[in-house]
Amino acid sequence: MIVGKKEFDERFRNKLKEKMAEKGIDDVTLARRSGLRTDYIRRYLNGNCGPMLESAVKIADGLGCELSELLPEMTK
Repeated sequence: MIVGKKEFDERFRNKLKEKMAEKGIDDVTLARRSGLRTDYIRRYLNGNCGPMLESAVKIADGLGCELSELLPEMTK
């Protein structure tokens, strides 16, 4: 069964928080490194929404990781 958007966003948020902790960077630093606005990063971290593909790629670049490390499993 494929997960819904809300569950996908929650899984993305968890992976994002995990990777940020691993790299030792905060939301402001990630925003600067990725070229995204800080409020967007905070929305993703708060689970208010998930990023579009282009933003997810920028976040991965800002974290110095592969996009696949941030994308959650799509099935339950």
